[in-house]
Parts: sequence; structure tokens; C-alpha cells
Amino acid sequence: MDRHGRRGVVFRSLEAGTPIVAEFERSRPDARILLTKVADPSAFGVADIDSGGKVVRLEEKPQEPKSDLTLVGISVFTPAIHEAAAAVTPSRRGELEITDAIQWLIERD
Repeated sequence: MDRHGRRGVVFRSLEAGTPIVAEFERSRPDARILLTKVADPSAFGVADIDSGGKVVRLEEKPQEPKSDLTLVGISVFTPAIHEAAAAVTPSRRGELEITDAIQWLIERD
């Protein structure tokens, strides 16, 4: 949930200086993820965010990335991630992708 009690997926940049776990505990979204800008985002999970900083879409290793913001690999989740992981299907690589599970949470919001 965001600070207004709504579910969602929110990010803070690495430069924000706010400890991710403390902020997660305070706001309790389904997921809190860290993103960073990279030169070649097509090699990573890429996030598309709205003007308020809310993640609206995640895509794993897109051929045509919509942004240069990529998953750092540091995330904090509620138990909802287990439901998300059970709901997604393996990717074309035959793997369950964390980006797909987080996207499931976004769509559920």
C-alpha cells in the first residue's frame, strides 16, 4: 500500500537516501523496488514509471526499452509476492521472472 493505504509498486532512486526497509515498513506497498539508469537497458528488467514515480509497467530484457530505468535487484515484498509467483507462467526462456511477478502485482493494483 502507498502512504494513503492503497496497494501499489513504488520506487525510490538509489540517490534518495531513504532506507528501503524502513520506508517499506512505513508505507507497506506490495513491493518496493530499486531502479537505476543504465546505458543499455535492453539487457535488464526495465521499468516504465508515471510522473508520480509509480511503476506502471515492467518488462524483462525488452528489445525496445521504454525507459533507461532498470531493476537493481534489491526489492522488498509482502507475502503477496508468493501469490504473484504462483500466478505467472514461465517466460520464453522457461524461467519464472521476478519482473513478471511484480507486473502481476501492478496489474492487480
